[in-house]
Amino acid sequence: MLISPNPAVPPGDPLHLLAFEVVRRIEFALGMPVVGTPTGFTNDPVIGANPVSTTPGVPSADDVVQTPYGDIGPWLLESNGQISDFGGAQLGGRAVLEPINVIIVDPTSSTAAEATAKFNASMSQAGFPALPIHSTGFQGTIDDVTYGQQPTGSLDAYSDNFFLLPDDHARAFGPDPVQTASGFVWTVAVSREQFGLNGILPTHVYTSYNAARDELASQLMADGATLVGIVPLSNAVDSATQTTGDHDGYAIVIQLN
Repeated sequence: MLISPNPAVPPGDPLHLLAFEVVRRIEFALGMPVVGTPTGFTNDPVIGANPVSTTPGVPSADDVVQTPYGDIGPWLLESNGQISDFGGAQLGGRAVLEPINVIIVDPTSSTAAEATAKFNASMSQAGFPALPIHSTGFQGTIDDVTYGQQPTGSLDAYSDNFFLLPDDHARAFGPDPVQTASGFVWTVAVSREQFGLNGILPTHVYTSYNAARDELASQLMADGATLVGIVPLSNAVDSATQTTGDHDGYAIVIQLN
């Protein structure tokens, strides 16, 4: 009650939000009643009808999947070229690998600069502007080319909420020339996270890949983009030491109009 007079409604200023989320995570870890309302979601019915597309063998940063949109690297890569592990936060004692789970096609831009401007405008209009405070410096590969992340701002990611609240956040890679006469392709790693603790250190912790993927796709379509379909990227992992949580191994393909 000292943190928020109404526990179901988070406070509005940053310092109280920080305290709110720290207490919330401590309560969760100790099995106590959790302050606030848990985040819920419904899986995309297009994805849910398909079998899980799992990784053959041990996941590698060099993995490539052939798709109609080019040879896609199925993993979010750190600046050292290794598969990103959600900042070292674990899920059930296992490392959380970060998959590519959205592909965005831009069939009309004629230059990389035009494609980048269009992409950033589309993300912002869909409710995912570039916002702090998020880790940066990630990479992704398309057609054997390694791209640095968009957005490029210091400590920025595309996000639909303030960093101390549960949010869906994304990094994008490209623009890569498509396998047709014109246009470009982007790959996106999007995840749902919330402020929490890694040991005693405050950090962002993983909540869901599917919910974030569906939310980004839905918001882009609400802004006028078109759902093209899905492609299997074979990047769902469930081993003794590594996991991709609720990710099913598919990327949703969205076309910007």
